[in-house]
Amino acid sequence: MASIVQHSSTDSFFKTKPMVIALAFSGISVLVLLFFAKNYELQRDEFLYIALGRHLDWGYASVPPFIGFISWLISKSGIPMDWGIKLAAALAGGLTLFVTIKMAFNLGGKTWALVLAGTAYLFSIAYNRTASLFQPVVFDVMFWTLTIYFFIELIRTQNPRHWIPLGLFCGLGMLNKYTMAFLITGIVFTILVSNNRKLIFTRPFLIGALLGLLVFFPNLVWQIEHNFPVIRHMKQLKENQLNHVNYSDFIINQFLMNLHAIPLWIAGLIAGLGLIKKRNSVLSGTERALFSVSILFCFTVGLFMLGSAKAYYTIGLYPALFATGAFIIGKYGSTLVNWLVLLLMISFSLPLMPLGLPILKHDRMISYCKKIVSMGGENIVKWEDGQVHDLPQDYADMTGWKELTGLVENAYQSLSPEEKKSSLIFCENYGQAGAVTFYSKGRIPEPVCFSDNFLLWAPDSIEIQTMIYLNDEIEEISTHFEEVVEFGRMTNPFARETGLPVYICRKPIDINPFYADKVRSLKAARF
Repeated sequence: MASIVQHSSTDSFFKTKPMVIALAFSGISVLVLLFFAKNYELQRDEFLYIALGRHLDWGYASVPPFIGFISWLISKSGIPMDWGIKLAAALAGGLTLFVTIKMAFNLGGKTWALVLAGTAYLFSIAYNRTASLFQPVVFDVMFWTLTIYFFIELIRTQNPRHWIPLGLFCGLGMLNKYTMAFLITGIVFTILVSNNRKLIFTRPFLIGALLGLLVFFPNLVWQIEHNFPVIRHMKQLKENQLNHVNYSDFIINQFLMNLHAIPLWIAGLIAGLGLIKKRNSVLSGTERALFSVSILFCFTVGLFMLGSAKAYYTIGLYPALFATGAFIIGKYGSTLVNWLVLLLMISFSLPLMPLGLPILKHDRMISYCKKIVSMGGENIVKWEDGQVHDLPQDYADMTGWKELTGLVENAYQSLSPEEKKSSLIFCENYGQAGAVTFYSKGRIPEPVCFSDNFLLWAPDSIEIQTMIYLNDEIEEISTHFEEVVEFGRMTNPFARETGLPVYICRKPIDINPFYADKVRSLKAARF
């Protein structure tokens, strides 16, 4: 590879053309995401994260506190919560896209590089799907991209001051998702093997490290006070979900996540690895950055594989490869090559876009998925249980919640005034509890649930005469009531909870002491 000439000091991203390109791509992304935001109901996990915002804390059972804080901010903004969370996710995706284009510019990319990088992200099925849901993943990608941005600048300019924002975003990333620890490990490894060790022995490194630790410290204290529930959560996750992960599926999914942009990110990866034999002292700043991004990618992906992680955990690495690949193709490719790569990404992604955005309604989506499966794309509709279903799991998880809430409300309203005074609504999982709480809007008592952080909020004891019970299994609870009657079932065939029964339980035998013992033992085990 010929020596790469970087932008001169007079070049500025904030000149009209680069800035307009970045803002145009980001704006389009946000508008498209919001346009399709209400085609389905909210997703199962979104109800949990909305609930976290009503119980602001420095930590939660399965996630750090960042998304709960964002949920709380939305609740105070005056924006309707269902729109607010979609806007927050879309803005996080738009910012990530903006930074991706900025990375390509900083490496020395001209107009073609910026357009290619922006197109790769804008037409990514993975990033559209991520940014359409209010989950820690969209903020994880954002924080990874911001962290890698300053990592690239650190390596490219050899200016230690970039450690300070890098450390800040590492800390914020840890407050959002603990997988940030994998990126931090990858950055340290890459610094050590790329002859950039002198950057560590600097004052800004210490400031950045301390800043990151300071930001993360309150959550660490919370984990200590609650006996590290994250460890138990990870153990449960490994037993119930990660045991379905294997190396071949992991690698295949790395390609599937951004299949449309393979020419781009593979070009970036190979260009960086191709510099491995070149002496670091003669590399330009951009070449050092290319090499470091590729090493960081390979090492971090390897760490995730060793940890039997889900394939999408690596999703935060690809925006940087979009940027490096766009720079390489934009610089060394002819105009014809640039057009071919651009058209390839768009033409490949458009037919697959219903997998990233909730464009199609249920019947059409099922027909669409059957065609995808017939062409060998069964991973698209493979759920956490390892089985192939009619719909992608996220779409089934965005269905039926209003029906379920209506069923529970009707069950509650069927109770006599006396029964309502001493009644309890119990939900088996946080999706049910969160959905019923959100859609009922205070018309019924807030449900009790032993799933995730709802367990921590559950009262230690109860005094009830009547229970509305949501669960497929009734054997355990039926021994504590003389009368257990099925009130109704969910009927939506597209919902993951389809067939879920709602019971009304009356004439308690020993439910109150049973509940107290149950909740005491569960809290002791998990917190």
